[in-house]
Amino acid sequence: MRARYQARKLEALLDEKLTSFSENAADGQFEAAAEDFSRIEQLSKIVALDEEIAKRGPNLFPVLALAASLVIATVLVLARVPTVDASFDLSLAEVRFVTNEDVPLIGITRLEEVGVSGLTKVSPPLDVPSLNEVVAQSDSTLQVHFQSGGPLATDDITVPHIILPIGTEVSIVSTDRKLGYELKLDPARVVRGQSSQALAVEVQVRGRIRLTMPFLTSPTTIDFGAAPKKFSMEGGAERLNIDLYLRTPPAIEFYSQNIKNVVLRTTEQFSRGESLVLTRSSVLGGTIYLDSVGAQKIDLRPGEPISFDTVNYRLDSLRVSDGVISMKAHGTISNLCRGEFALGQSMMPTLLQWLVARQPLALLWGAALWLYGVSTSVWTWHRR
Repeated sequence: MRARYQARKLEALLDEKLTSFSENAADGQFEAAAEDFSRIEQLSKIVALDEEIAKRGPNLFPVLALAASLVIATVLVLARVPTVDASFDLSLAEVRFVTNEDVPLIGITRLEEVGVSGLTKVSPPLDVPSLNEVVAQSDSTLQVHFQSGGPLATDDITVPHIILPIGTEVSIVSTDRKLGYELKLDPARVVRGQSSQALAVEVQVRGRIRLTMPFLTSPTTIDFGAAPKKFSMEGGAERLNIDLYLRTPPAIEFYSQNIKNVVLRTTEQFSRGESLVLTRSSVLGGTIYLDSVGAQKIDLRPGEPISFDTVNYRLDSLRVSDGVISMKAHGTISNLCRGEFALGQSMMPTLLQWLVARQPLALLWGAALWLYGVSTSVWTWHRR
């Protein structure tokens, strides 16, 4: 509108000079007429140039610059970074993960009671012939149960270091029984040959231990003496289940190690005519810190679903005590989501949050240039 107003003003001024030129020429005032003629020539060139510019159409550059700026701002606010460094401090009822290096899973643990199922081979102490004869009769999957005389007894059941091959799936579940936990070990699969590595577990006993094994007519109490005796056990291609019942102090410490495929869910199975399987979050509480964006905190409520993919993830500590699994870990993750599956809310930082935390100076200069460009474009368009 401003351009059209200026064009009309130029045309009116040109008409005024033409009228003045005609009057001065008619009155014989040739000097004034010559001056008017010079002004008319200049105005004619200006009007012709203005008409040529008008034919070229409007200048869209300011509009395009503003649109591009809005697109960039939208991307910064809505787009999320693909990966983020995070630290976890969680309390859980169950956790599942896959080992990613050959290190011991747990240290030496003293137990009141332990049961192992899914075994294909059991080697009792050599100095207990009766047990070796019983085991030799078994040609099927075995299960063994050890029970001491109680938390104050001198009997002793110990599980030494458990070392698992890379790729073993580990599930740790808090059971309904006080100080009871279930350790589920799925052997590592080898895709090429569709085979798996056998899992080995040792249990050391000392003193009078109540023992339940196949082909024993009933649970039998055996005095193994003061020196520890070793039971060597081996699983097959299927899951190995270890039920652990702790003595005081009630705690199991897991070693720090690299893991992957972390799942924070628990599965419940119901049977009423037909089997019904339900899954729910195993989170009892805790906090996730997004280290890449200034340790931004995400507080989790009990039962709140949380899921993520591990890129490079390390278990710092895992402690089982008083019915709670306390996990501390850190690493690089992706697809961090809060909520149930497809309805979940992404908790990954936006590009703007990442720039504010990691590149504040570059963001400041970029914002200043953007504001300058937008204001200049708007001013240029307004003047036109």
